[in-house]
Amino acid sequence: MFSLAWKILRTSADYPQLILADEPTANLDSRAGQGVIELLTGSILHSATTVVVVSHDRRIQRFAHRVILMEGGSLQE
Repeated sequence: MFSLAWKILRTSADYPQLILADEPTANLDSRAGQGVIELLTGSILHSATTVVVVSHDRRIQRFAHRVILMEGGSLQE
């Protein structure tokens, strides 16, 4: 978990306008996944960064300001 957290912090250190996170909680236990989501949401609270997360993990939705689902090849809000 430490190396993953370090990568996320290093990526957000320059306060980018956009962070793309493709399956950021994949292959992590629930505690580590929670930590990753907290790091990502913390980065947007303290900057003007937009974080786009693509994930099969529906638990992430509770942290989102906007959720767009893809079902049957169509986008749905």
